[in-house]
Amino acid sequence: MSGAWKGGASGAGAPRPVTEGSLVDLGYARYVLTGGVVKDLADAPDDGVALPVGARLAVIVCETQAIRWVNNADAGSILSATKGMPLATGIQFTYSGDLAGLRFIEQSSGAVLHVSYFK
Repeated sequence: MSGAWKGGASGAGAPRPVTEGSLVDLGYARYVLTGGVVKDLADAPDDGVALPVGARLAVIVCETQAIRWVNNADAGSILSATKGMPLATGIQFTYSGDLAGLRFIEQSSGAVLHVSYFK
């Protein structure tokens, strides 16, 4: 997805075209994961926009600490600092589908999650 990054949350309310394919950039969010609290993309982010209506694809990168994630179908009670799909720091994770079903938790305190939304 090179060329898709439009940077930051400025102008997050106005969709911006992406140079590749038919994707439309719907904005950016930054979540700080602390205290073992499970977050989803509809939660209020620390910066940027919560899950925009119509978003169907997210590019996700965690910074500082690794995280765990699950989708709603897998969630149940399995998500914890040691259970769920691991995502190491600096790895780009692209998810397409039901973004409202994604859940995240830190593996160690202070993980930062960066999310860019597209439709």
